[in-house]
Amino acid sequence: MKLEPVYLLAPEPDAPPPRSFSRRVLFLAVAASCGLGSVATLGVQRALLGDDAPLDDADEALIALAERLQDGPVEELVRQRDHFLIALALGTPARKRLESGSRALAGRLLADPPAGRGSSRRDAARALLQALNVDDRDGAVMVLGPDSVAALSALAR
Repeated sequence: MKLEPVYLLAPEPDAPPPRSFSRRVLFLAVAASCGLGSVATLGVQRALLGDDAPLDDADEALIALAERLQDGPVEELVRQRDHFLIALALGTPARKRLESGSRALAGRLLADPPAGRGSSRRDAARALLQALNVDDRDGAVMVLGPDSVAALSALAR
């Protein structure tokens, strides 16, 4: 009697299913296209309206708060400078309305005695320059003048 070897073969693997979009990929694509559409619409709106774009109610309320701060004592302006700087960063309409407060804050920052490294004075000078230059590279120079901007830039380093 002769023994014959028996070979067992596995069944052939099924073909992989055709690739299709999953619900997650579809959701991400729709979300990304909505986001891009919103950004493009905002950009076109700003390009068409220019610097005279109307501010919404929340922005107007923030600018009104900053105007009250600039009309009050300088100590209160320095204490709540974050609200003032956020309002100032809204662009040209805000910068025009908040010029006197910007000058008062810059004068106070330059008049205070120097503090150690990492001082809030240096951070405030840097934030003031950034807020004034948010939509116009020479915005700080137009509001504060070149000498004050140079002194604040040196302080911000």
